[in-house]
Amino acid sequence: MTELMIISGLVLLICITSSKVLYKFGVPILLIFILLGMLFGSDGMVGIYFD
Repeated sequence: MTELMIISGLVLLICITSSKVLYKFGVPILLIFILLGMLFGSDGMVGIYFD
């Protein structure tokens, strides 16, 4: 349970910091969250199951 909370916090932190950085380059925030969701999702590199 603790690992799940740590991983969730890290994913949220990565999403927030990347959205702040990439917004300065004109990338829409929704696109950033979709791409990070695909990266961290069950078919992505990290393999987190969101069910």
